[in-house]
Amino acid sequence: MAQESGVFTNIDAFVKYLGEHGETESTIIATDLGASEKNIEEWAKVLENSNMAKIVYKMGKMFVGPASTQQTGKIEEKQLADVKKTVLDSEISAQQTGADRIKQRLAELDSAVSKAELSLKNNSGNIRASIDKIEALKNQAYAPFSQLKSEKDELDKFSKEIQDIVNTLSGSENLAKVVLQNRNNSNAALEDLKSKIHAFEKGTSEIISSYDKAVREERAKLAEFDKNMKVEIKALRELTGEDEKDMKKYDKAFADYKAESVKVRKSLDKNKANLLDKIAKSKSEIDTSYASAEEEMKKLDAAFSEAKGELVQYDEMSKKLSQIRKEIDAVEAQLNGLNEKIGELEESSRSIASSKGSTEEKNARIKELEDKKEGTSSELDKASARLDEIQKGVDNV
Repeated sequence: MAQESGVFTNIDAFVKYLGEHGETESTIIATDLGASEKNIEEWAKVLENSNMAKIVYKMGKMFVGPASTQQTGKIEEKQLADVKKTVLDSEISAQQTGADRIKQRLAELDSAVSKAELSLKNNSGNIRASIDKIEALKNQAYAPFSQLKSEKDELDKFSKEIQDIVNTLSGSENLAKVVLQNRNNSNAALEDLKSKIHAFEKGTSEIISSYDKAVREERAKLAEFDKNMKVEIKALRELTGEDEKDMKKYDKAFADYKAESVKVRKSLDKNKANLLDKIAKSKSEIDTSYASAEEEMKKLDAAFSEAKGELVQYDEMSKKLSQIRKEIDAVEAQLNGLNEKIGELEESSRSIASSKGSTEEKNARIKELEDKKEGTSSELDKASARLDEIQKGVDNV
């Protein structure tokens, strides 16, 4: 093979290798030259078409060697230049094909992103509507729920007051016995009794007014009891104004009071259980209603939180899609510039083909074209890598 004219390309190395090693398996050639097997196969076919190499297959493997009819000198150098250009044209064409594939993938990704954006927009709109609906339900439920809670608290307090009063009344008969046993202190005992009766009178009125609904069935009995107590109170007040000479009258009045108090106590004992049972039932009903309402409020809160969480996720996805779209636009701009450079390479190749210059000049221009082609190849690889990253981003959304 003729000496190089200052231009040393991969084809040069391949032709030189064949001249030095003779027929060699393609995989070994690829390893020795640091090239891919695909490139060796392509170059071998080009050289064979130019009668500069010979391809044979043995046991299913490709072997490449120098052509037996290979010419030498200027003709060989001219042929080599033509081969280089043929290979470059093939690689430039392959770059254009690669660029077209990237463009197609960009279009597919752009379409996928547009569909995802539309889906996000629709879904986020539905979620926002759900949030508004849930929030409206919460607002509607809050007022009656708060009222129910307030009623429950009042009933709890009232139940305790009822129990306390009933427990106090249970000691009325014992109080009467103490008064009878301590006659010398009767006036003081009566004052104390009057105070307790007054307190009971006040408590009875409060019970009737604050829990009218719960003790409605008991009002008649309580009213009768209240009437009797007022009569008794009046009698006791008149009794306390008498002097010692009227003590017999006092004794009789007190005895009547004792009999009435025992009667009232028995009546109270008889109805106490019913009253407390009704209060307990009312309390149980309200407790049940409150527990159910509280559970529904918790469900509304959970649904509200879940919907807001989904909306946050959709917003994050929307941000990611916006970033992906920017990256798609950037790769598209890069690809447009790359297509222009590939077009310039094709124009330069046509110019070399029509050139009337020497083989040395042709080789120099081919070398220059090859360097430019390597630059566009690197850019194409970067664009493809960026496209792979964009694809990963789309898959992760």
